[in-house]
Amino acid sequence: MFSCRIQAKQVEHAFLIFILNHYKLMKFNIFEADYIKTDRNQQAGKVFNDLAFYEKSFSNGKYVYYYDLNRTLPEK
Repeated sequence: MFSCRIQAKQVEHAFLIFILNHYKLMKFNIFEADYIKTDRNQQAGKVFNDLAFYEKSFSNGKYVYYYDLNRTLPEK
């Protein structure tokens, strides 16, 4: 999790893109992320929408998002 000052600069976007690139280079096809939305981390959760992740499931307050690594990765 990143502080709100860092999030305003979209560092979480660059960090997540870095991780996606890493997994793609390791020949993975899918990257999944768990996210439990709260009032305090709501802003941070927008990164999944911003980077065009798909919602795989929602259960017991937990979202599972995935990114198809065969797609073109977003740029920073």
